[in-house]
Amino acid sequence: MFKYSRDGVSVLTILDTRRAKKSGMFPIKVQVVFNNTSLIL
Repeated sequence: MFKYSRDGVSVLTILDTRRAKKSGMFPIKVQVVFNNTSLIL
């Protein structure tokens, strides 16, 4: 997990280990928060 915050913007990354892709790798979820509004990519 990685967290970064600056000037009211926070970025959070999460390794999603619930299921692997066909390549055997796991996806990463990225969450961006600005002015208490969340966007998950």
